[in-house]
Amino acid sequence: MKPNLLQKAWNFARASAEFIKEGMPPVPEEVYNKRMAICTSCPLLAEDNTCNNCGCFMPKKSGWATAFCPEGKWDKYKVGGNGKKINLRKNEDGESNNSKTSY
Repeated sequence: MKPNLLQKAWNFARASAEFIKEGMPPVPEEVYNKRMAICTSCPLLAEDNTCNNCGCFMPKKSGWATAFCPEGKWDKYKVGGNGKKINLRKNEDGESNNSKTSY
């Protein structure tokens, strides 16, 4: 059943609130492309790029790390231990501190 306008607004507001609360973490481009490929091939995607299940605008929602597919086709994307972005320190050579491995 296609959600009505009020349900679409509620679903988008909930997804947006979580995205903002977690610091607006985006997904990497390859994750975004994979999610959009899944959505594009899904029969629930409407011509206006909204999902007929949740009603969200998928080109926007699929770029959010906190978002997930209500059909279970893709999950939230976690970066770091608690889902937040990790800022790596740089050494004096400008390389991240995990770029060299010592044995």
